[in-house]
Amino acid sequence: MSTVTPLPANHDPYLWEIANKRVAFKQHLWGYLLVNGLAWLTYLVLLVASSRPGMRFPWPLFMNLGWGFGLLSHYLSVYRINTANDPVEREYRKLVRK
Repeated sequence: MSTVTPLPANHDPYLWEIANKRVAFKQHLWGYLLVNGLAWLTYLVLLVASSRPGMRFPWPLFMNLGWGFGLLSHYLSVYRINTANDPVEREYRKLVRK
């Protein structure tokens, strides 16, 4: 699990927050790859070891799809190109104008 690293002196808080979010996404990606890789490896080992026809269904696919949607959502929240539509950014701009 990732934790937010405290802001060092002489660092831009906005850029530091972006850097923390990107590191958290990369940790999430590595976790996804590791766990899903192990699930597929387990599936393949069980497939080779079993002669039962029910073992042929690719059950790790459910994990890949479910977690993949979460990972895609995380990616879009961290690396989105257009921040003008970000609700937090809009609220921040409203507060600055007051």
